Amino acid sequence: SGTNVGIDSSVGVFLDGVYLPLAAATQSDLMDIQTVEILRGPQGTLHGRNTPVGAVNIVTRRPELENNGRASIGYGDFDEINLRGYYNVVLGEQAAARVSVWSRSRDGYQDNVFTGSDVNDYQSQGVRTRLYVAATPQLDLDVIGYYGTVRVRGGVSEQLLVSEPRGIATPGFLAAAAAA
Repeated sequence: SGTNVGIDSSVGVFLDGVYLPLAAATQSDLMDIQTVEILRGPQGTLHGRNTPVGAVNIVTRRPELENNGRASIGYGDFDEINLRGYYNVVLGEQAAARVSVWSRSRDGYQDNVFTGSDVNDYQSQGVRTRLYVAATPQLDLDVIGYYGTVRVRGGVSEQLLVSEPRGIATPGFLAAAAAA
């Protein structure tokens, strides 16, 4: 369903057990994914509505009791820049935190023939934090915070010259349009 807020997807997407209603939320560049589960068939019993075709369950790594981190940077066509990384820090004998950050941007790759500007540019950035505390042998505290933004200008190609050689206008389409 893309990012249309009026249409629910037939496959539910879950990040650490939390339902993500829009596909854009899954476009974050998380580097600390532990597992991805693909569950076929209706999953309404386990995951509720919006799962008649199946579910995708993404599970991220829990903070570890050792300091570590990782970062990556990438560059591509149309000035695409990808930055992402995570850092895991020990906060005590039984506590640790993990912070993941990402940023992706790309210039537009199509020309708007009306305004002359480039369209279909893309920007996203976000941060995800996770705190884990083994408070007692019977109690683990696992708190996750997530914030991300996605901005796309354009996103849909529109053909204005439908009767050009590569246009979508067939003789039947043109006849029906003329009759209407």
